[in-house]
Amino acid sequence: MPMTVGQEFAGWAATMREELPRLEDSRRLLHEVNPAGTAIGTQITTVPGYREAVLRHLVTLTGLPLVSADDLIEAGVRVVPAPVPEGCWPAGWRAAAGAA
Repeated sequence: MPMTVGQEFAGWAATMREELPRLEDSRRLLHEVNPAGTAIGTQITTVPGYREAVLRHLVTLTGLPLVSADDLIEAGVRVVPAPVPEGCWPAGWRAAAGAA
């Protein structure tokens, strides 16, 4: 079925309008950090003000609008890499990475 370039661009524009809220939400989550050294988020090994000081320095160093996660334990769990399905890496990657 023939389609005009205008129809194709309109379709892309509609997709972008629909995806913008998800992109904004993703950006917000990418700016949320769990400062290292907090004993998996419990903060038992830190001094008062540590979280705020680390965040202040990170914002200064990066220039990004970083914010501290509300729940440091949840934020720490979120950074654990997901398992990679078999076939997604080139042959021999396990040996090259020293993996068993």
